[in-house]
Amino acid sequence: GEALSAATEIGYRRAAGHILANAGELYRTHGQAELALRHYDAALETAGELGDRTLALMALGNGGLAALDLGRFEPAGRLLEAAVALAELVGDADSVAEYGLGLARALLELGREESAADRVTAAAGAAEQVGRADIVVESRLVSVRVDVLAGRTPAASAARELQALAATLDDPELRASVLYEAWRLGGRKTARDRAASLYRRLHRRAPAAEYRRRHRELTGRALPDPEPLPPLVPVDAEEPLEDLEARALEHAGVRATVL
Repeated sequence: GEALSAATEIGYRRAAGHILANAGELYRTHGQAELALRHYDAALETAGELGDRTLALMALGNGGLAALDLGRFEPAGRLLEAAVALAELVGDADSVAEYGLGLARALLELGREESAADRVTAAAGAAEQVGRADIVVESRLVSVRVDVLAGRTPAASAARELQALAATLDDPELRASVLYEAWRLGGRKTARDRAASLYRRLHRRAPAAEYRRRHRELTGRALPDPEPLPPLVPVDAEEPLEDLEARALEHAGVRATVL
């Protein structure tokens, strides 16, 4: 709060905008997605005033990921599509990878499997360019689910493939994610138990909302919620996601891409 006030007082709007966007990401990870959207909206307003495409990209892409967290798949898809187009425009391969993966997940939830397959292939390619091994693995999970839904791969075979993949991974978060997906595809109780154990361990280190959500799906039991974080900006809007989409339409950099 103090950093935001100081940046605003001295007229350093660009720093204030990036503080808002980074705060939004903290809220989103913490599980306060609605509050995150309000901060992304404020960041996008600043980006529009300054013509700051980097800040606009952060606000749009992370706003789309927050919408995905809320299960709002259609607006998530629109925001993430805008973010990917903007990332391609400015040559930000890391963002093409991250937001492209999110877009593929949104499309998958909307039943658009072939579009999801195209997007996740592009995301994986961009991730390989910039050394994002985590996104390469997560992209593989989306590709496997697409193949199962399309009838190209039996679910049981896919689950066995993912359990074998998990055994090769050192990163506990990636290993948990792969085991979670293996369980969703009909994997054995061992995949569920290992994933749940990893999420409990990860949550003790950093109480991320995704760990809590997945642990609840796996076990039916809730992990403790952390104390909510206070807002940096007023939160009087009833529909922050709609506000963010409306502001995206006003942003010249976005209009020039896909919206």
